[in-house]
Amino acid sequence: GLLGTTYYNDLWEYSFSSSKWTQRLASNCASATQPACRAYGSIGRDGSGQIVLFGGTSGTATLGDTWTLSNPTSTTSTWTLYTLASPPARQQAAFGFLNKPGGGTAVSLVLFGGKNGSTVLGDTWTWSSGRWVQIYGPGTGSPSARYDAAAATDTSNGVVIFGGNSGSGLDSDTWVIK
Repeated sequence: GLLGTTYYNDLWEYSFSSSKWTQRLASNCASATQPACRAYGSIGRDGSGQIVLFGGTSGTATLGDTWTLSNPTSTTSTWTLYTLASPPARQQAAFGFLNKPGGGTAVSLVLFGGKNGSTVLGDTWTWSSGRWVQIYGPGTGSPSARYDAAAATDTSNGVVIFGGNSGSGLDSDTWVIK
């Protein structure tokens, strides 16, 4: 995260039963075993239960790396960097959980939009079984390019994308990916 002008890569867990935060990993921007310090990354839980982190900004560069976190509620939490073909670097992208896309049996995370510098993106990707797959290019039956959109799983297990910023104004439309 970002506090003022300082970027962090620490990991915290919130317990609803005790209403308390517990630090799992301290911030260490020089670490090779945890993601670089960043803000505006996309983070969510995939179908296997791992936490997935993609992109963000270090303050000097837009990032395009993918990390997964095993044992997120343990003192033995470990990050794994994936070196694979991935979406272009971006920050402020929407991330939602898609259950059984197209009526199939898979579960995946959906990454939509974001921005890289002043370029606003409108492509859509899924993360499943340790790989990224592009499902829509910009403007091909998907929402217009935007960043800071909200994403959530709806009751029919699709992903709802709402709003965002096109770079020239705020959007207020709603899209559903199934």
